[in-house]
Amino acid sequence: MKIIYHCYGGAHSSVTAAAIHLGLLPTNRPPTAADLEGLPFYDRAVRADHGRMRLMGVDADGHEVYVLGRRFMPVIAERVVRGVAEVYGKDPGDLLLVNALTSVNLTMKLGGFVSRGMLLPYVGRPVVERGTAGAVRRLLRIVEAAKRRAASRPPHAGGMNPSRSGGDGPPKVFYHCYGSAHSSIVAAALHLGMLPEDRVAENDEIAGLTFYDRVDRHEVGVPVFMGRDAAGCEVYAIGLAGGKGLLTRTMRSVLDMFGLPQETMVLRDSLIHIGAWTKAGGVLSRRMGLVGLGRPLTLLGVRRNYPRLAELARQTRTEAWGRWNPRA
Repeated sequence: MKIIYHCYGGAHSSVTAAAIHLGLLPTNRPPTAADLEGLPFYDRAVRADHGRMRLMGVDADGHEVYVLGRRFMPVIAERVVRGVAEVYGKDPGDLLLVNALTSVNLTMKLGGFVSRGMLLPYVGRPVVERGTAGAVRRLLRIVEAAKRRAASRPPHAGGMNPSRSGGDGPPKVFYHCYGSAHSSIVAAALHLGMLPEDRVAENDEIAGLTFYDRVDRHEVGVPVFMGRDAAGCEVYAIGLAGGKGLLTRTMRSVLDMFGLPQETMVLRDSLIHIGAWTKAGGVLSRRMGLVGLGRPLTLLGVRRNYPRLAELARQTRTEAWGRWNPRA
């Protein structure tokens, strides 16, 4: 099992929880500044580390223990990790994601902001260390609960999902946008030949796509399987909300965690290829539930930018096939 402790920046509460789990900190007394500063990653993460899962160690039961900074996106980040793992044939039940941010006190928040947010570690680090010492009891409870959950997992219950291939087949293509309801669905459909490339599709052709303007907010972060292209590449749409930089790092980090080559993933941002009409319509339709008003606006925006989405799909298909064909 892979156990992932996550918090805002992957620098304090998640690192401390992982250290407790691995026996790197004493449990019979509050940790000292020296104890904390001796930990890998403690108060060292920068913004470029956010979204990356970093291995802290392996526990006594053979579970790999990671830390993850996911900012204010705990739920979506968890969906992304589990969803991408499943796409690559891994059992999401073998992933235990633990929110360590619930243990954070005001002193930790203040010290962490000064140290990591303002880049003043000499001022903020002593403050966040005091806060961490005061949060240890709560962190101990979180770790104990995580260990119980890991122990309750039946042995050898995981394994490959036979409906998904791992990293030994054609690359998997992910078109990402805000909510996986509009631009990513259209781009993926163009990639798969579900929509014409030589002309602008009509409204009913676009609206008739299975997932167009139908993915709900609770599905953001879950890869939507659209089909396989002529070369066998699996094509997905995924919504990353406002965290595309963070969460694309998380998606790639899943590959690293399972030892899969980065070349097996092709990521494409479809949101940058549409305009304000689709974005406004998406808010009205998916967020506010005003489908009758919002959906026509999304269609207007998609059709205005249709050639750009078609070109994105052509370029992406060419790249994905180019990665696979030399090995065929």
